[in-house]
Amino acid sequence: MDKYTPGLWKIQQLEKEHNGYNWPTYSVRSMATNYCLAIVGDVDRATANNNKGNARLMSAAPELINACKMALQNLAPLYSSDHLVIKTLKSAIAKANGD
Repeated sequence: MDKYTPGLWKIQQLEKEHNGYNWPTYSVRSMATNYCLAIVGDVDRATANNNKGNARLMSAAPELINACKMALQNLAPLYSSDHLVIKTLKSAIAKANGD
C-alpha cells in the first residue's frame, strides 16, 4: 500500500485566469500542514470548467476512503462477497491503496 498524507484536505484557488484565459487553477492542501498535495488545472484548459469540482473531489478523498472502510465493515456481514455494493466498496478501497 502506498502511503498518503492523512486528511483533512482543503482546496485553495491559485488563479482565476491562467495564461490569459478564463481558466481557474486550484491546489489541494493538507489542513494540518498546509502542504500542497496537488495542483488542479495547471496543464490543460480542456477541463477548466471541471477544475473546481475535481479539486473538491480530491480534497474529499481521505474522508471518502474512511467512509468506504466503515461502510464495508458494517455491510459485509449483511451481504455476500459477490454483492455489487461489497464489490464496489472493495474495489474503491483497493484503488485508493494502490492494489
